Amino acid sequence: MPRFLRRWIRQAYFAGPELDDAMKACQRFAEKGLRGSAGYWPGNDDTPESVANAYLAAIDAIAKNNLDCSVSIKVMELDFDHELVAGITESAASAGIGIHYDSRSLELADQTFAMVAESAQHPLPIGCTLPGRWERSLDDADFAIKLGVNVRVVKGQWADPDHPDIDLRQGYLDVVDRLAGRARQVGIATHDPWLASEALRRLVEAGTACELEQLFGLPSRQTLRIAHDLGVPVRMYVPYGNSWVPYVHAWVRRNPRVVWWVARDLLLGFKSYLIKS
Repeated sequence: MPRFLRRWIRQAYFAGPELDDAMKACQRFAEKGLRGSAGYWPGNDDTPESVANAYLAAIDAIAKNNLDCSVSIKVMELDFDHELVAGITESAASAGIGIHYDSRSLELADQTFAMVAESAQHPLPIGCTLPGRWERSLDDADFAIKLGVNVRVVKGQWADPDHPDIDLRQGYLDVVDRLAGRARQVGIATHDPWLASEALRRLVEAGTACELEQLFGLPSRQTLRIAHDLGVPVRMYVPYGNSWVPYVHAWVRRNPRVVWWVARDLLLGFKSYLIKS
């Protein structure tokens, strides 16, 4: 992917490079009645300590602005350092801010869930992410239910190497069915209108607390309407930092609509530039 296109994607699908950019976005969403989840995406020069400091700053900013917002963390970027994770968890517990563990590769799932289990001992909302295309996610769903943590269900960026033919939609719904009626709260993270409708409907009918989760910058009109019709709250995932969305390249390969989204944003941005000029 050309460098200029990666840079534009970062500008289109990130709130901005600074924490203040993310807080402004979360505040705008809050004014519309939407929840938030701020996720710092580290750059090449970041260290585990600098990433931890970014998460701590986000916790302080959310508390200061009194936002209904969690902090999404990537423990791999913290080098799975127990001391750093404990400091983040303790700070979040003191501020009453929820922590959500983003999913990484299948090989890191055990280490990630070990951290989730440690954090779950604190009196604050803890969340984990379950990809529908991993066979192990069904067992991880049972583990999350046992821990009493929130769950975000995603299709997943990486396939399960032992089960590469798992259907994205069916695998997703299998995880949802395992959680329905049993989980504390489930976040349905998808921009697929049919899948969002089906997953949310199953959770609502099972009496399970749930919410629709959407990624900042991606089209959400249809899915937001679905959530509204079902009376389900919405949470916006707000990335910020100096990185770029690494899985957009995979989206382009799997979903041609992403090409249209990027092209649309390029055209709108160019049009805005011409008007200002």
